[in-house]
Amino acid sequence: MKILTVLIGESDHDLNPTDISRLAGIDRSTFYEHIDDLVAYDIVEETRTVGNSQMYQINRDNPAAEDLAQFEWDLLDYIPEE
Repeated sequence: MKILTVLIGESDHDLNPTDISRLAGIDRSTFYEHIDDLVAYDIVEETRTVGNSQMYQINRDNPAAEDLAQFEWDLLDYIPEE
């Protein structure tokens, strides 16, 4: 969920594993334990390679990813502004 939350929050651009892990507050090893499944389920897509680093982005065409994003945005509507 942390990986998906980062990718939904940064949906305007793709990110490398280091940035995703840092923003999600997880180890890179944890990222690598889960990314293949997320790509296989077509929720996350590989976009390009920069240097030796694969870049990833939420798959906006996937209905499950779209539902997750909508759920997050709906939750944000309930958070009171300070």
